Amino acid sequence: MSLSLILWLPLAAATVGLFLPATASRAVGVLGALATAVLAVILLVKFDTGVAGLQFVTDETWIAELGIHYKLGVDGLNLFLIVLAAVLFLASAVWSAFGEWERPRLFFFWFGLAESGVLGALMSQDLALFVIFFDLMLVPFLFLTGSWGGPNRVSAIIKLFIYTLVGSLLMLTAAIATGVLAPGDNLSFALSDLAARRRARG
Repeated sequence: MSLSLILWLPLAAATVGLFLPATASRAVGVLGALATAVLAVILLVKFDTGVAGLQFVTDETWIAELGIHYKLGVDGLNLFLIVLAAVLFLASAVWSAFGEWERPRLFFFWFGLAESGVLGALMSQDLALFVIFFDLMLVPFLFLTGSWGGPNRVSAIIKLFIYTLVGSLLMLTAAIATGVLAPGDNLSFALSDLAARRRARG
């Protein structure tokens, strides 16, 4: 099974919903979340607990000069988090479909982007890719909170921005330092490469 399909399906459905009537955009958003949840459950069923290491791996060199890989994978640690995220986003999408929202097409677009960002952060097996997805998922949450967050949304979005900005900068610094300071001739942020270099050094 392709993890990229599960990862980008919510965003693809949300993008299609931008060009549909408001009622249809709700349905497409829910269907995208439903299909993602179904695929996540299938992923859970197909996962072989008797095999050590990553499964369903996608590994493509993305930015060779910086050693950044588009690497996705599933192990026993993130498998249930992926399924949990997909189920929770499905429940939220169903609940949201029955609500009245200003600019519903835009609402469900940000919602779909948020799900793809969260799933990307959970699936990432490259430090730089993880940081990118982590920052990506913050963008829709900021817009969702700022536009549809209720009477206290201004205070909420300021706190969200400050806390996540500080966390993102610290995480970015740590990721860069880990990749640069790791022993080896070639720069790489792939977790498997960093682990192998640590074992070789030890």
